[in-house]
Amino acid sequence: MNWLPWLVDALKTVPPVVASITLFTLLRAWWRRTLGRRRGWTRSYDRLVPGIHPDLVKELFGHPTFEGRATGRAPSEEAWAEADLTVRTWVLDRDGYLVTWTTHGDAGDAVVAYSLTTANRWFSPRIRVVTPEDRWVKLGRTVFDGALDDEVPEHLDRSGWLGARRSSYWERYYWGNPGLYLTWYIGYTNCGYSRRSGIPVDTSEPDATEGWIQEFRRTTSINSILVTHGSPEIDFQDIGPNLDLVRLASRPTTAERLRHWSLRSLLRRPSRAA
Repeated sequence: MNWLPWLVDALKTVPPVVASITLFTLLRAWWRRTLGRRRGWTRSYDRLVPGIHPDLVKELFGHPTFEGRATGRAPSEEAWAEADLTVRTWVLDRDGYLVTWTTHGDAGDAVVAYSLTTANRWFSPRIRVVTPEDRWVKLGRTVFDGALDDEVPEHLDRSGWLGARRSSYWERYYWGNPGLYLTWYIGYTNCGYSRRSGIPVDTSEPDATEGWIQEFRRTTSINSILVTHGSPEIDFQDIGPNLDLVRLASRPTTAERLRHWSLRSLLRRPSRAA
């Protein structure tokens, strides 16, 4: 019976081992649902460049949630020309949205533009903007005022519009060779999350004064960024996703479920007056 003491000692180590495995499994599941998932979105986004094949985007982010068509201008052999674009939108769980614009040609398909939008206060990726002096933008937190003001090109193009339910604002930057011939759009869309949100600006309105725009820039955080290549001639009404689409795929948060449950419980209570 020389093996009996060894068996007793081995059985004593079973509870700590089981507890360690259980704790490791729980921590790994928590990491994959929160910080690890958001870090994965950011690392996948960092691998994107204008001109890549759309299949690579699908390998990184899976199948898109929505796919549609749009008409825009894309680079051809001689100049920019009208082209049919495929617009794909990925709903990144509750964290944000990825949108790509893809052209189709004899040489193959290519992603000519892509944007990332944060929709969660816990998802604030730090995006590198290639400028003559590299700058960093933290989505959902960095305000427009001071983000790239030190490196404004000769002509700064910006646009803002305000609808019945939707609003958007973006600024377009292009530095030529120092910016790797990339065009950068930094913007705000009301389908994303911003730590600070000012009064929306409609630049087409006659009373859209410079003071109004500057006040918006001081009080609003950037929550969406778009990258494309070539000259800054391509036009985007909104650099983020279509709110009417993505809100169909949004899932209620735990807080929203609790509020809904509380409201239903309140409505089901019998009236005291009765």
